[in-house]
Amino acid sequence: MIIKRIKLENFTVFTNVKIDFDHGINIFIGENGTGKTHLLKVLYSACQCADPKISFPYKIVSVMLPDDYNISRLISRKQGNPRASVRVTAADELQDFPENKLLTAGFCEKTSKWNADVTGEHTWEAAFKGASSIFIPAKEILSNSYNLNAAVEKNNVRFKLLLQ
Repeated sequence: MIIKRIKLENFTVFTNVKIDFDHGINIFIGENGTGKTHLLKVLYSACQCADPKISFPYKIVSVMLPDDYNISRLISRKQGNPRASVRVTAADELQDFPENKLLTAGFCEKTSKWNADVTGEHTWEAAFKGASSIFIPAKEILSNSYNLNAAVEKNNVRFKLLLQ
C-alpha cells in the first residue's frame, strides 16, 4: 500500500489541510501541538482498515481516544465548524498500473461514538487485504529508550541506534 494523499477538514488542529506524499520516506517537522502525531494516527487508522473487522471511524476513535470515545470530539473547536471529514487516498504498489482507492469518514457534532459516514471501505479492504502497519508513538520510544540499546545489541529491532 502506498499512501498518496490525506485531506482533513475541521479535524482536531486542522481547519483544511491537504498533503500529497512522495514515493518513499516522508518526514513531518513542526512545533509541538501542530498535528504531526494526529496525521500519523489517522494514516495508521486507514492502514488498519485493510482488515474488514475494523471500521475506519472505530479505528480513528480507538487510536485518538477522544473524550467518551466519541468521534465528534475530534471536530475542530472553532466557531462554525459543525462537520469534519477525513479523506485518505492510497494505491497498491504491487499492481503494474495501480488505481487510487479513496477512504473517507465524515461526522458532525451530533455523531455518536464512531458512527461516522464512511465511503470506500469495501474497495479499500479488497485492494489492501493482508496489508500490515505499525505505529509506535515517539513518547513510547523515548520512555523505553533504556531498553532500546539492549534490544539493538541483541538484534531484536530492525534499525540502528546511533548514540552520541
